[in-house]
Amino acid sequence: MKVHPNANRVLLLCLPAAVLACSLADNFLPPAITPPAPAAAEIPEPAAMGTAERKPTATPSPTFSPTAPCVLRTGSGGLQTIQDDVDGLVPGATVVWFDDFACGTLDPGWGTGGANPTMQISVAGGVVKIHAREYKDVWEGLGRTEPSLRDGMGYLVLFRFENGTTGNLALFTGVWQTPSNRSWMLAIKYETAQIAVWEGWEGTAWMSNNFPYSMLRSGEWYYLLLRLGNAGELSARVWEKDRPDNQTEFRRNMKQGWAGLDWTALFQVYKGTIEIDRYLEVSF
Repeated sequence: MKVHPNANRVLLLCLPAAVLACSLADNFLPPAITPPAPAAAEIPEPAAMGTAERKPTATPSPTFSPTAPCVLRTGSGGLQTIQDDVDGLVPGATVVWFDDFACGTLDPGWGTGGANPTMQISVAGGVVKIHAREYKDVWEGLGRTEPSLRDGMGYLVLFRFENGTTGNLALFTGVWQTPSNRSWMLAIKYETAQIAVWEGWEGTAWMSNNFPYSMLRSGEWYYLLLRLGNAGELSARVWEKDRPDNQTEFRRNMKQGWAGLDWTALFQVYKGTIEIDRYLEVSF
């Protein structure tokens, strides 16, 4: 793990291939996360929106405690059961890694941030709960410790959020505050949500219209599929677990500079609570 101090920037904590940081500035977009010590037809695209400038602030370097080892559930029985479920949810997807959080602890493949003293991440009943109160301009949460996704892959996650939450469920790559920085995410702010693209220095490169309230409601379980195409193509599909016909999908073709990259999953909370019941990495 490397820590890059800078007196005028928010926390810069390095995953092996990616760094993110964030100030609120009305853009609910990704900051950093650090690994623990070793141990469907297309719908029309909404109109583009303007870019936004963020002004990071200084944040002290945190300390981290290693997560307890958890037995990976990749045996033939467990993986086949998960694959059978996915066949019915996302036809054509092959599960390559998954976590159903049944061990009661985080697998070492996950890392947690530590600069927000109000951040609480717990595992109980097969659900991860990420909770935080507003603290300066710090965004933190749970993320994969290594970039594990690339073109032709994506992740499927079952999640819900409490009323008043501001946070995001994202894919990210690159180094914060450089042209290499990229993010593709579902951004939640109070009772609204959008699909958003974050790129390079400029910030928000594109955002969808707000989801209708009837589409994404606090307290309900939803599936989110964030998918990477083979030529800078991005797609995001959200549907309600108990009402799969209540769904929406967005697609973007980012073209140059978005293909051939290594991506990391990240779930962040600025304030409020996001819960995750199941996380799966899939290939197509």
